[in-house]
Amino acid sequence: TLTCNLDGANVFIDGSLIGQTPVPKKLLVNPGWHRVRVIDPNAIPSQFTVKVPDFQDIYVPNGRTQKIRINLAVSDPESSE
Repeated sequence: TLTCNLDGANVFIDGSLIGQTPVPKKLLVNPGWHRVRVIDPNAIPSQFTVKVPDFQDIYVPNGRTQKIRINLAVSDPESSE
């Protein structure tokens, strides 16, 4: 199960786009390591950038469910002026 603090962000699993947040259902993956990445397509480029990880590496054991929560940094349009 994947949750994110931002609706409309693109969700990738192992490099493949699987949809946008909110993700309405459980995502089925094979057991093992996976990279989950969430990217805000509407992010405003800024002159000053702080690197915040937009991904999480997870291990999914056979027959288990993993819950993932990713919080994206929200751009403040007024701060880039």
